[in-house]
Amino acid sequence: MWLEYGIDPDGEMIYIESRRRGKTDLKCPYCGGALTAKKGAVKNHHFAHTDETCRAVSSGRDIAIPFLAGFDRHLSSSELAVLIHLHKTGRLTGDFKNKLVRKDFIFQNANYRWKLDNLGEIACGVMPLDRFSNYQSLAIVAKLDNLKTRLTEANTENSIDLPDLLTDLKLYKNHVKRILSQTLYYLKIVSDFTTIYKIGVTTRDIAERIDEIASELREALGSAVTIETIGLWENHGGLERYFIYKYQRYRYQYIKFKEYFEFPINIAPAILRDLRRLSTRIFRKKERDILDSIPSKI
Repeated sequence: MWLEYGIDPDGEMIYIESRRRGKTDLKCPYCGGALTAKKGAVKNHHFAHTDETCRAVSSGRDIAIPFLAGFDRHLSSSELAVLIHLHKTGRLTGDFKNKLVRKDFIFQNANYRWKLDNLGEIACGVMPLDRFSNYQSLAIVAKLDNLKTRLTEANTENSIDLPDLLTDLKLYKNHVKRILSQTLYYLKIVSDFTTIYKIGVTTRDIAERIDEIASELREALGSAVTIETIGLWENHGGLERYFIYKYQRYRYQYIKFKEYFEFPINIAPAILRDLRRLSTRIFRKKERDILDSIPSKI
């Protein structure tokens, strides 16, 4: 697991992006050990124990936000190719039918035709963003319920794992609150020699973020840029990584960051339509309780 939060001297949970690389004054939320911020170019930014990693973290805690990564659900390239072929042609080929049915990637409709199920659409990158948002929301609440159930059972059994399970729930709720508090933004960027687009999330005023992006791009492209805000979608922070996965074949190759895209003129309008189908985020009660920091009844 990647430890993305540490505890500051005031007892507050601090997210990894608010700390510079190197040793910190933060403590592990599980064991209280000292933490070092790791910010490399390959691995996700995370906190690591300055000394030996504690048992809770090394054992791997399942507290990740559903569908924030791993969109291909660990399918092999051959299995994914079968799904893509089914989506494009309506024909199911290959030797993986039983496995794909069992894992909810495909189903047979009333006319006995094979179709992509929700997980299949996500893996192929063809699920519209508005449907993905709703599907992810359901999964977030389901995982919250699961963590609460495990905590309740541990409390009933007076389990030695109770403190770690309580920390699991706290970290998960902090992560949910963070992505629900973020605004998804979509920018059009024009330089002297190209037009590219950027997807991203922020909790700050978009003008402040654009100033930072303009400075970064001047250095990366060696050219001044004009940036136009195409759209802002509050409380949709959970969609950024799926957008990047879905449209990865259009990624702009001359910048190291994954969130820049070079969409062909005939494709760009469809991308914008996908985004503009997003409606105002309607929170489920348990999501709203997390945003409002209402304690769980456990």
